[in-house]
Formats: sequence, structure tokens, C-alpha cells
Amino acid sequence: GVRIRAGARAAEQLLAAQATSAASLASLEFRVRNRSLHKDWMFHGFDGAIALRTLILLRAPNAAELARFTLWRDDPAIDPVVNPQWKNPRSWTDFRLKMLVFPSLEKLPGPATEKLCRDYLALSDDAARAIGPTQFEPAAKALLAVSPRTSTAIELMKHRLPEVRGRAILDCVRLSGQPWARAALDQGAPHALSFLASKDAESQSKP
Repeated sequence: GVRIRAGARAAEQLLAAQATSAASLASLEFRVRNRSLHKDWMFHGFDGAIALRTLILLRAPNAAELARFTLWRDDPAIDPVVNPQWKNPRSWTDFRLKMLVFPSLEKLPGPATEKLCRDYLALSDDAARAIGPTQFEPAAKALLAVSPRTSTAIELMKHRLPEVRGRAILDCVRLSGQPWARAALDQGAPHALSFLASKDAESQSKP
């Protein structure tokens, strides 16, 4: 546990130093691909998770590719540390790394990030559960963060899952001062515009 925390702290220090040398990035990638195993969920993969977050926030050239590898990874090497108490798929043991992906990708705009988010959003429920705890809403939030466009918002408003549609609407309501978000609400969720109008009217009527 002490060693794992030290590895995570080292990754944080590389981020603080904005260390983007080839050696630094290679070291971080190695830690992601070879995250430490531990039977205690509080320690398992902690160093790899922070290393992945650091690579994404440093905008390393292969950060999106590594994020994809992490999300879809189902590693037989973790069998010895899987807790039989939980009846989840083996891949869930790496939840700490997987759950950091989409919040971090919000800071990594680009075609690779957009494709990763869309590929995840296209998964069935069963396919998503097979690779980790489902993250459809975080994926939608990340996609709209890196692709703040009317077309992207409407695409999400038509998704099969209500949490994805709801996330897109809520984000557009929050950003309704921006023309693209307002247009998306007008085309994809006019009821939300009615809600906004009523809230505006209510605020203006108060002394």
C-alpha cells in the first residue's frame, strides 16, 4: 500500500511539473499498463489510475488510446485479487482506473476522444457491464464537453437511455446562454426552453 501511494504521488508530481518528456510519458504509460495489484480495493490500481489521469491532463499523444485500452481491459492477471464476495465481472476490479477516464477526457478535446465517447455510448447495457461499471452518463457529459455543438447535443438527446438524454438536456440548460446550446434545446427539447422561460419570468417577478 505504501508503495502504491508513492507511485500515485509521483504521478501527481509529474502533472504538477508539467513533465512531458518522452521518458516521463513512457514511465506513466508503463504504470497504467502495469498498475499495482492489491486485494484491498482502496489500493488496487491506485497508482495506475493517477498515472492515466496525469497522461490525459498532460494531453499526451497516446492518452485517448490508452484510455480506450483501460476502459475495455479485462485482465486475467487480476484473478488473484478479485474479491469473491462480489458477483461482478472480473473487469470491475479495475474500476478505479475505468471511472477516472471520462471525467479526465473532458479536458482532452479531439477526434480520438469524441470517437471513444461515441463508441462507448453505442454499447449495449450488457456489453458495457462486461467491461466495467456502466458509465453512459459520464461518457455523454465528456462528449458534449469536447464537442460543444448543436449536432452533438441533439445526437445525445436521441440516445436510447434516459440518463444520456437527460444529461444532454441539463448541460444545454446550464449553457443556454450559448447559441449552440439554445439551438439544441429548441430543436431537441423545447419543453426545457419552456421551463427556462418560466424560471426567468419567476426571477424577474421577485422584488
